Amino acid sequence: MNDNLAQVLGRSKHVMFDFDGPVCSVFAGRPAPEVADRLRRLVQASAKLPTDLLAASDPMEYLHAAPALPTALAEQVRQLFRDEELVAIESAEPTPGAHDAIAECHRAGKVVTVVSNNGADAVEEYLHRHDLARYVSFVSARRSPNPELLKPNPHLLLAAIEATGQQPERSVLIGDSVTDIEAAHAAGVAAIGYANKLGKNETFTAAGAEVIVTHMTELSESLIDDTSGY
Repeated sequence: MNDNLAQVLGRSKHVMFDFDGPVCSVFAGRPAPEVADRLRRLVQASAKLPTDLLAASDPMEYLHAAPALPTALAEQVRQLFRDEELVAIESAEPTPGAHDAIAECHRAGKVVTVVSNNGADAVEEYLHRHDLARYVSFVSARRSPNPELLKPNPHLLLAAIEATGQQPERSVLIGDSVTDIEAAHAAGVAAIGYANKLGKNETFTAAGAEVIVTHMTELSESLIDDTSGY
């Protein structure tokens, strides 16, 4: 048993899950580089492609670049990406152990929220498709056209905390990127790094994650062990 994980979860009333990675692989069946290519063609049809997007394979980079594009084109980029996310959700692959972890957090009396840079419509669609919405008190995901409000900005975490009436010091975020760790600490929240790829252990340690897990089942196992005596 991971004692550090048990301690962090034990003092956390509010458990926030990042979406793409800790809950599912959003673009598993609709590869992100192909989505980025469709966004690239959309931009190139109307404007000169910004230099930093020439080799972009992450469609999220187009959202960050959108404010620098002509207003109408920027809105088209945001709309296409939203549509692509909703289609991708149809073939998104659940992260092993993630659904059980969400359900177990709820069973253990935790307030569960999803905090994501992905679009709120896509997140909510996934939760309903997989019968997870009943466990999730609030979805704090991308709704604003302003990319500066996305993680590592703590805005989405603070919105989840405020909406559920929780306290930062009794909240924890489970994320799979350094930006998640940064956003958590900026919000005064503990961070559990989900090291789903080689090298992430070291990266998350350097970023100051309170705990690192390599499989989402560790969360369920820790919660079950913590409540088994009751």
